[in-house]
Amino acid sequence: MPLLDIQHLRIEFVQGRKRLVALDDVSLAIDPEEVLGVVGESGAGKSLTAMSVIGLLNPPATVTRGQITIDGRRSDNLTDRQLRRIRGKIVGAVFQESLTSLNPLYTIGRQLVQTICVHSDLTARAARGRAVDLLAEFGLSTPERQLDAYPHQLSGGMRQRVVIALAVCANPRLLIADEPTTALDVSTQAQILAVLRRLRREYRTAIMLITHDMGVIAEMADRVAVMYAGRIVEDAPVREVVAHPQHPYTAALIGAIPRLRRQVGRLTRIDGAMPPLSALPRGCAFHPRCPKAFARCREERPPMLSSGGGRAACWLFDGNG
Repeated sequence: MPLLDIQHLRIEFVQGRKRLVALDDVSLAIDPEEVLGVVGESGAGKSLTAMSVIGLLNPPATVTRGQITIDGRRSDNLTDRQLRRIRGKIVGAVFQESLTSLNPLYTIGRQLVQTICVHSDLTARAARGRAVDLLAEFGLSTPERQLDAYPHQLSGGMRQRVVIALAVCANPRLLIADEPTTALDVSTQAQILAVLRRLRREYRTAIMLITHDMGVIAEMADRVAVMYAGRIVEDAPVREVVAHPQHPYTAALIGAIPRLRRQVGRLTRIDGAMPPLSALPRGCAFHPRCPKAFARCREERPPMLSSGGGRAACWLFDGNG
């Protein structure tokens, strides 16, 4: 049974008298101990999907269709109090900007100790010891001293390690990592990814890794869900996606990655831009930018169809032509 199961999720925004569809018919699942990479351009709906899983959608965004099941229990119809029991113990979250994820008025130690005490029966003293162990485990060289520091006194990479420690201090079964390496230098990015790999290996944590970086996906994920304009356009094992991308959008993303071992005259370029929610085209949302689009693409929106080792929302794979 999947640890996370999202079925036909639809999220809408109300803008005056208009209802804008931000996510449309999104379905995905994550098995225990699996790493699912969710990739796409900014505005594709990646973070919105993550927010819906942990119940952090704010008005005017509303779920109008579909359901979310976590660890066998439906979560999209729970109260805030019930959702708080799921957050931390079953699902942890790491967001892209560590400085805004931490309270600037509290020390690192106070935030860690409070979080650990909420999700366990430990005393404050024992929770502080647990906090020291977590920071040391995630690579902070002087964890006792860092506990008394404020967020602004730490570097970006150190803060991100603290945020990960906060997310996993209650040993959740699923970690949602939303752009965890954004705005970090290359060496720090590698260290954060090493921390995530260790979580999976030693704690058997499943990870939903959200990013726009196909290189990170290729290195970390077991399976990939590619999103475009609020929909999943391809879902397949990572090896299939990297070696044989099926959807034209996925192929363009892969083609835009520089290859060190192969000399390429010019990288692939995706002309145009992703359409805004208020001006989504008929048919396939990608057809204005697609080099393989034909008449049907402009009129009918394709469902997810079997293609290669996975599925793709593209009429090229319609067996009926």
